[in-house]
Amino acid sequence: MMWQDTVILICSLVFGFLLIPQIRDMYREKTGMNILSCATTFSFLVVLSCVYATLSLPLAVLGGAIDAGAWAIITALSVKYSHNQGPDLIKGVL
Repeated sequence: MMWQDTVILICSLVFGFLLIPQIRDMYREKTGMNILSCATTFSFLVVLSCVYATLSLPLAVLGGAIDAGAWAIITALSVKYSHNQGPDLIKGVL
């Protein structure tokens, strides 16, 4: 195992845990974020996880998957609550 694998995992876990309050607030307040931004972030985190896998960095893959999962939840909540926010939430998607 390379030291970079551990560093990427730790950073990814911190980023993932920092998203917990965002997810909680979105669920409680029935609000969302810009869907295009959320979906793009989720998609590129999946790509990064695949890149980490090709570099044989299993811990980084795990961290990337956790972050991608958090952004998948944020994207899903944004889609679910988009009717509460009006057209600004989906601006740039249509």
